Amino acid sequence: MNTFIKNQIDSYNGKKYSIKNDLQPFINNPLYLYIKIIDNKVIANNPDNQFYNRSGFIDRKNRIIKMIINSIKLIKIKNTEFLINIYDSYQWTHDIPFFNFNLPINIKGLIIPHFDFIKFNTDFNKMKKIIYNFTPKIINNNIYYNGMNKTENISNIRFLLSKLKKPFNIILSKKNVPVYTFKNHKYLLDLPGTKPWTEIFKYMCLCERVIIKISFYNSKFDEKGYWQEFSNIYFRENIDYVHLKYDIDYENPISKKILNQIIKDIENVYYKFEKNPVLYKKMVTNLKNSSDKLSLNNVYEYISKSINSYTKNLLIK
Repeated sequence: MNTFIKNQIDSYNGKKYSIKNDLQPFINNPLYLYIKIIDNKVIANNPDNQFYNRSGFIDRKNRIIKMIINSIKLIKIKNTEFLINIYDSYQWTHDIPFFNFNLPINIKGLIIPHFDFIKFNTDFNKMKKIIYNFTPKIINNNIYYNGMNKTENISNIRFLLSKLKKPFNIILSKKNVPVYTFKNHKYLLDLPGTKPWTEIFKYMCLCERVIIKISFYNSKFDEKGYWQEFSNIYFRENIDYVHLKYDIDYENPISKKILNQIIKDIENVYYKFEKNPVLYKKMVTNLKNSSDKLSLNNVYEYISKSINSYTKNLLIK
């Protein structure tokens, strides 16, 4: 955790930023959430913007604030001010230390845990118990994914894979199905969404199945690798899950050549594990051991440590 945070701080190469000159101009910008912490009390901006309200970003903001409040209960946060990019993409237009839900490898920025760790009337810890306790009657031997078609106007990877037959079982739904039902399938596929990452991945990792994660990144945007999130601290690529990464323009339709390569790579993984049940069991065991370690306390500890490190190392005193 400490190394993960340090790498983000180091991406700014020792540069310091002024709250008054660099951060406060964004107080009323609806694209971002501006947070001020004074004596461990959280004060947030509340811009009057119709798009901001209509698009569900108020819900995102409220969940983030609640997570920060919960973090303070675990580890106190020093007086500070900071900005959170509330969109699925990372903030790249300003040379200012923004917190983002996800960042491509080697991109300057800070990472805050996704608001999906708490939602509606449940949270990650409760969902973890539900998923762990669910025992399917039958485990279907296929490569499964179920989700909304969020890539229709960009790479279209979800729709293209949904056309495939066995061993693929890719379902496009109008609404999300309970994650615990994913345990009805032997192999789980994590597919890029609106941006090349998904918030459901951390919940898939609780299902005790071999996960094949598809990641996109674009080196033309100076992205040197896949988009990282907080849970990457706990889930190790090609140890806990299989990671297939592709350097493409994920904002445009995927080429037939790349699509065929992705399909071939997924099939190779499937047949490799089918021929070696011991290898399958080993990866599932690795994943279970890692998922056991992740809890909301880790989330809150990280938030406090990350914000305190940002305040200490990136702000002008």
